[in-house]
Amino acid sequence: MRKLLLIALLFFTVLNVAESQNAWINEFHYDNTGKDTGEFVEIVIKNAGSYTLSDFQVDLYNGSKGSSYRSKTVDKFTEGNTEGSYTFYYWDVSGIQNGAPDGFSLSYSGVLISGQFLSYEGSFVASNGPANGETSVDVGVSETSTTPKGYSLQLAGAGLQYSSFTWQNPAVSTKGGLNNNQTMGGGSTSPGDPVNFTSTVVSVSEIDLSWSQNGNGDNVIVAWNSTNIFGIPTAGTTYASGEIISGGGTVLYNGNASLYDHTGLSSNTHYYYKAWSVDGTGNYSDGATSNADTYKKEPTNHVTGFSAVATGSSQINLFWTENDGLIIPDGYLIIADTGIIANPTDGTDPVDDTSLTDGSGNIKVTHGITTYSFTSCRAATTYHFKIYPYTNQGDAIDFK
Repeated sequence: MRKLLLIALLFFTVLNVAESQNAWINEFHYDNTGKDTGEFVEIVIKNAGSYTLSDFQVDLYNGSKGSSYRSKTVDKFTEGNTEGSYTFYYWDVSGIQNGAPDGFSLSYSGVLISGQFLSYEGSFVASNGPANGETSVDVGVSETSTTPKGYSLQLAGAGLQYSSFTWQNPAVSTKGGLNNNQTMGGGSTSPGDPVNFTSTVVSVSEIDLSWSQNGNGDNVIVAWNSTNIFGIPTAGTTYASGEIISGGGTVLYNGNASLYDHTGLSSNTHYYYKAWSVDGTGNYSDGATSNADTYKKEPTNHVTGFSAVATGSSQINLFWTENDGLIIPDGYLIIADTGIIANPTDGTDPVDDTSLTDGSGNIKVTHGITTYSFTSCRAATTYHFKIYPYTNQGDAIDFK
């Protein structure tokens, strides 16, 4: 049986953890006059309470080999100050290597956060760890054996994300708080997110996306991914359909419309989406997320060994053997009737009717069950039974 045109709404959940992680390495110290002391790495996380801190990790990298030589998850860092929605965390760690070059990475759930494979005194390619295969970005400043104790390398400037700031020459350490000449805010601020971003499954190969522009009427870009990891669009960069966002996500749409139909999809597959507003100066919002599953195709096979055995005057027991193929059914519809049984219609999900005293009835049972008993049958009556594997439910139900 082929699928009729089906339209169904999918309930969705927006998860904070699916948002891009606005987090970055903000300050560090590795070399000073005399014996190296007070070495540390500091990071900043926006809305840290929305995440499991152990999902964030800093790796120290040796530039000559490109390998991670030490790592630590942020739940084991020391928490510093919070400025608005931005919280500082630092790791006091002795033995940070002195460069030419060496570096750090900041990752989330094992995936490198976009732009957060940093190095000092040169660049190199990582050979393992979260930054494996990536080329580090040299911060452009460094410390030496003459750097005073208690100094560090820091980001300065005003903004709300890593790209708003610039690395500065060594200055008095501000570990656990705002750096010298650093302001969280000002500069380029983020526009508001698109409103009511939703994903609606339409068929085995289509999910339709909808949203409303923010209060300023800013354009919207939409991206998809096979996982819930998305990068952060680079401020000032215009993305076209098909372009990859560094850190995760492929752009589907960029413009001022409020609808996009994502077609040509695989059946029974989960898709993740993220939408950002972009203002006239190229600043991107934090982003809104949604996700949906395409419908399954109809089951590949019928069951085998379907049989009926009467027990007493009012009960009939049914038995069958599952015969799963490429498309496994979600369940089985059993129809009973004293006369001719009409095939069910795709898109019409019948209500269970387990009493056969009126001569007919039906029941749906889940996949994995291989027997069912109708216990309200008429005595001395012949019943006919048919069993139909199905996938999906509601308006999307699809019978074999």
